[in-house]
Amino acid sequence: MSLKRSKVKKILRKKTSMKLRNDSTDLIIYLNYMRFMSAVLAESERLAVENSSSEILPSHLDRAKIDLMKVFRG
Repeated sequence: MSLKRSKVKKILRKKTSMKLRNDSTDLIIYLNYMRFMSAVLAESERLAVENSSSEILPSHLDRAKIDLMKVFRG
């Protein structure tokens, strides 16, 4: 799924107090978000396989999100 650039800027202005310049800051934020979501899905899939589950459960997503938040914070 892809969002229009104007939609991303609108969301960032609404949800944060960040001042966005007319450069590519919004694209970098969006790409980091997409990278994080991709990593969460991959990690939750790994956890589901590890637990012999046939599907990804909310508990797998929560655990993956918590673990990856530590990594992505830097």
